Amino acid sequence: MLPVQPSPENSGSSSPQGDGALSSPGVSNDLHEYRLLVDHADEVLCRLTPQGVFVFVSPACLNVLGYEPAQLIGRTKRELVHPDDHHLIQPVPEASPSSSQASAIPDNLRHSERLGSLGTLAAGIAHEINNPLGAILMAAHAAREFNQEQGQQAMVEEMIDQIMHDTRRGSQIVRGVLQFARQQPAEMKTVRLRELVLSARIHALRYLGDRVTGKKEVVIKVRGPDDSPWVHVGPVSIEQTLINLLYNAVDAGATRIQVQVRPMADVQRVMVQVIDDGSGMTSDQIAHAFDPFYTSRANTGNTGLGLSIAQGIVVAHGGKITLTSDVNRGTTVSFDLPMANPPDENESTDEMKEKDHA
Repeated sequence: MLPVQPSPENSGSSSPQGDGALSSPGVSNDLHEYRLLVDHADEVLCRLTPQGVFVFVSPACLNVLGYEPAQLIGRTKRELVHPDDHHLIQPVPEASPSSSQASAIPDNLRHSERLGSLGTLAAGIAHEINNPLGAILMAAHAAREFNQEQGQQAMVEEMIDQIMHDTRRGSQIVRGVLQFARQQPAEMKTVRLRELVLSARIHALRYLGDRVTGKKEVVIKVRGPDDSPWVHVGPVSIEQTLINLLYNAVDAGATRIQVQVRPMADVQRVMVQVIDDGSGMTSDQIAHAFDPFYTSRANTGNTGLGLSIAQGIVVAHGGKITLTSDVNRGTTVSFDLPMANPPDENESTDEMKEKDHA
């Protein structure tokens, strides 16, 4: 939310400029252009009095905060903040800040940085949760259609199973977010990496059913030994990393995607490569590929968070991720993870019981 400088003489106005701005045709045109920018800005622009009361809020408020602008006019920003965070609120500085207010500006900047980080985190959470929600919606539509046809009970049950699976997956993602917020370690398990790759492939194929209707068939192949190395990871996180990479390949127009899993020679690590024949990337795009919110496909609904989230997950697991690409030839994303010793028999038996119970 970006505050516009308070204007006491126009504090009752519901527009970003006072009526005096219409004193000449030239200024009127400037005001019209300014208002167009404000009305179509993605960020929330607002004007507050020195007491923190909203006197103007831009239309983006509805999409960002869930409030109609009129619902905030006359209210204070304090009312929008949880009581536990009231101590973080700083008063709006006057046009000419005093020395005490000037000394508070660095604190305000740090607070703004924290809010920016919170916004990035919130967008990342939305990005992650949207994947299982989309799969649930697709399965629900399919179940409704199959339910209207004779002899399709098996397909209806399969769709219900998918809905249950993705609902549990969404719950696991939320649990992971809570663990992050509370600085708790993610739930780690020792698994074969190939199992996570195959699971991610299934999710990506469901995604394809909705995204590539009418286009060429997309093939996703998994290459590597059946007895792939064991890794000690957060399964949901690594699977989500693979899903994000496969989604990116599909959105880049790939029709052939390979996921290779292989041990790295002379080191106790395993390499995963996602290789596609999509549109590829320029050198400038490669340089910014891992930047949060950077995307060359915003018109397709891409949030620009997939690679940055994948990088954070891989690094947190003690690995590194790299990207190479050629325009019109495709992209290869590679990441490695430390190998782990196989679980003992008791641990494997307990995990099998958990799966059977689920």
